[in-house]
Amino acid sequence: MIRTGNKEKPTVVISLGSRLAKVGIAGEDKPIVVPYSFSPVDSMHEDLTYEFSDSHALTTGQKSELKANAKLHEYNGTKMYDIYRNMMSKCLMLQGEIGGINEYRDNALHKLFLDIFLNKLRIDSALYKVLLIDSDLSIVDKYKISKLLLTCFQFQSIRFISEPSMSMIAAGQNHGLVLDFGWDALRIHPMYEMIEVSNNNSLEYYEYSGKNLYLNTAKLLISLKNPKVDELLRNKNEIDFIEKLIVDYFFVRPLEYNVSRDLFEIADRIQVPNSIRYEVVEQLFFHEDILNKIKTSIDKLDIHIRKEVIENLIITGGISNIPGFKLRLLQELKKLFPQYDLTAKTCLDSWTGGSIYSSTKLQDENNVNEITKSHISTLSSSSDIKLSAFPDIINNIYQTKVN
Repeated sequence: MIRTGNKEKPTVVISLGSRLAKVGIAGEDKPIVVPYSFSPVDSMHEDLTYEFSDSHALTTGQKSELKANAKLHEYNGTKMYDIYRNMMSKCLMLQGEIGGINEYRDNALHKLFLDIFLNKLRIDSALYKVLLIDSDLSIVDKYKISKLLLTCFQFQSIRFISEPSMSMIAAGQNHGLVLDFGWDALRIHPMYEMIEVSNNNSLEYYEYSGKNLYLNTAKLLISLKNPKVDELLRNKNEIDFIEKLIVDYFFVRPLEYNVSRDLFEIADRIQVPNSIRYEVVEQLFFHEDILNKIKTSIDKLDIHIRKEVIENLIITGGISNIPGFKLRLLQELKKLFPQYDLTAKTCLDSWTGGSIYSSTKLQDENNVNEITKSHISTLSSSSDIKLSAFPDIINNIYQTKVN
């Protein structure tokens, strides 16, 4: 049976994360969650040196990330490269990665949406609008997604809205510091009156990512030189195994809390040092450099809004769900900002924020941001795409900066 949606505001809310797509009808309590699965052969370059070349149009942060990953060759290169390829085959690679939506991933997205809209949501897309949670997509990728949804699936319109703004709505806050510990990067978003106030400074740190947590875990397991562990990695899908290890067994210790350093059984009769369960996370995310980056982001704010921003911490991203992560981060930041009364706000995910947003009058007030098929037609011709006009249509509210 095809669903026709709510007659007043028939909106599909889409969140394209690095590893999961979340899609659902606005006003519903939870979305359909679909993990990505791409072919490693089709989605990755065969030559690693080309994969990490400087010839691509990358930002400084992205080049830094890829150069760091190139060091995989120096560390058990063959095995680590296999792990890297398998890991990236489960990623959409829209932020911080090479190429954004290339032809292969464009086709893969089409198949993904086709399956979700027809088989899972079972909707007549021509009756719906789209609200897409924007996790810092490039203007080219916004155009490609818009064209796909409006021309192929015949949605009425599409509106992009910033992910940190939706995280604020999901936390029920107007001001706060959104710390998004994502798969591809840590992103710091100081928010005031629902608007990001970073003064156009880049607050993305690719070295502090879920991806690097996986790679560091793999490196550590290989470095044990334990034949049983090596066999486990060979015989299992190593990425699924590492994910299970992180999700089921990793944790973060509170400050000044000691844990036994005995052996820990990660599989039947296969033991590793218990310290692996917490040291990999703590070494990557809890040290002076990352805390100083957070402090710098607050120190650059106008003194009149610092208190309202820093005292409301919205900690999001899949990595932050590791047991003890939020508590330890709150403890560390309280030491860093003793003059403020810091609290970590309970926050649902940004998709839920988008669902709430789409069910309120806020969406109706921002119709100027809607993209329709007619917009796409005026932006493109047989020989050219006029992307210079695209940001004026979709980026005039949530990219506003307050000095």
